[in-house]
Amino acid sequence: MYFLRQLKKVKLPAQMLVQFYTAIIESILTSSITVWYTGATVRDRHRLQRIVSSAEKVIGCSLPSLQDLSVSRTCTSERLQDLYVSRTCTSPGPERLQDLSVSRTCTSPGPERLQDLYVSRT
Repeated sequence: MYFLRQLKKVKLPAQMLVQFYTAIIESILTSSITVWYTGATVRDRHRLQRIVSSAEKVIGCSLPSLQDLSVSRTCTSERLQDLYVSRTCTSPGPERLQDLSVSRTCTSPGPERLQDLYVSRT
C-alpha cells in the first residue's frame, strides 16, 4: 500500500494505479487463493478485504472483492465440463485422423545394411 500511495502522490492516472494494484497487490493477495480462501475464517477474509477497500480509496475507483477473485479463479465442475466439451469438439474425430495418416512401409535395416556400417579394423 505504501508504493500505491506514493504513486498517487506523484499524480499518476487512475488507470496506471489500477495496473499497479493488479500487478503487485492483487497478485500477492490471490496467490494460491483457490487453496486458502475456502479455509480462511471470516475474520481473515475481512482483514484481507480491508486491504482491497483501502486500495479503492487510494485509487478512487471500485476493485473486485476477494470473493469475486476467488470465484473467477476457481473452476467449477460445470466450467471444467465446458472446457472438456470445447476441447473434444474442436479436435479431429477418428474418421478425420484416418484421412491424415500416411501409409508408409517402415523397413528396418537388414543384416546386409548393418554389415556396411561396421568396418573390420584388421
